[in-house]
Amino acid sequence: MKNMRHPILWLSGMCLVATLAACGKKAAPAPTEMPVHALEIVPQSVPLTLETPGQTAGSSAVEVRSRVNGIMKSKNYTEGSYVQKGAVLFTLETDSAQQAYNSAVANVAVQKALLNQASANLKRVKALVEQNALSRRDGEDATASYGTAKASYDAAVAQASNSKLSVDYGVIRAPISGYTSSETRSVGSLVSPQEILTTISVISPLYVNFSFSDGDLAKLRNASRSGEVSAPAATAYQVALTLPDGSEYPILGQINFTDKIVSQTTGTIRARAVFDNPSMELLPGQFVRVSLRGAMRNDAIIIPQRAVNSGIAGKSVWVLTPENTFEVRTIKTADNVGQSVVVTEGLKAGDRVILDQLMKLPQMPPKTKVKPVMVTLDDFYKSLAQPAAAAGAPAAEGAAPADAAKTDAAPPADTPKAKE
Repeated sequence: MKNMRHPILWLSGMCLVATLAACGKKAAPAPTEMPVHALEIVPQSVPLTLETPGQTAGSSAVEVRSRVNGIMKSKNYTEGSYVQKGAVLFTLETDSAQQAYNSAVANVAVQKALLNQASANLKRVKALVEQNALSRRDGEDATASYGTAKASYDAAVAQASNSKLSVDYGVIRAPISGYTSSETRSVGSLVSPQEILTTISVISPLYVNFSFSDGDLAKLRNASRSGEVSAPAATAYQVALTLPDGSEYPILGQINFTDKIVSQTTGTIRARAVFDNPSMELLPGQFVRVSLRGAMRNDAIIIPQRAVNSGIAGKSVWVLTPENTFEVRTIKTADNVGQSVVVTEGLKAGDRVILDQLMKLPQMPPKTKVKPVMVTLDDFYKSLAQPAAAAGAPAAEGAAPADAAKTDAAPPADTPKAKE
């Protein structure tokens, strides 16, 4: 009996220790819900920009040719320079034409003298006929002689004028003011009327030629009829240019021509815009990107580009459920609007799109709850503009922290063309 007391005491002690240990152990805290910043979808009207390739061209281009055959005597301009209308560009040797002109002028003098003689004779004969000193036949002969002399004189004058033109055509002048191209014939070459000697182009104002597919324009018309898009008249669009280096031309243009015929070879409709070019920054022949501004997409859904995940399967976003869990939603996008992108399929009004923590969400268990902090687009973009030095400071309530937006966001979506 005495030996049995020790095991009982030992067991009692162990139970007491266990009880005390259990009493001293605190309950495990509930898991903390990760805060995420989210945007509630509110449809709104946003600008719709239509883009297409284009090429610059002079608003006027004139081919300079000679009107007569001749040997080029001189070139009087610098290739590529600006010339005024009427400026002498080339001169041709015109010795033979000058001789022909001198002969024609002399013939005019001869015919003028004969005409004066015939006129005086007609006047004398008419007076004698009235006095019955000469017959009517004599009067008719004098009248006929005067008519012949007058015709000969007129022909001589016309011949002299033509000869003068041949001399004048030996001096080739600029038909318009503009910039010259390179010469095609050298001094000493025989020039014929069929040859182009140079070209003069007017580059201020400057034209930009572009085209749109008939299908795209049909989509735009249908969207306009349904009210999805508000589109102005063609001439009311503002036209912007993106230059080959990626910069934007500082002056907006205006459409001044749209074709009414669809090309049978390309299926496109041609159009043209005109731009002022005071600094001659634009040159004919450049390839540019044309952006038509003025249309509005009504009731559009836009989200930040950085909220969009792009992958092989397409584009998607993280969306909050009513229980504040999260799920992937596949979307389709159209054109960009600043830092935002238009979503055409996959989202609707009232959906809540998660804007940050996008790299952590795929690693969390399904049905995990998060703590949404709702923000507006303006708040979100303002947070992105905050300097990095302020990233450690507490963010204002309802604003997305700048560091979270910068370090835990999805890559920006690809920049698509406007699709209408």
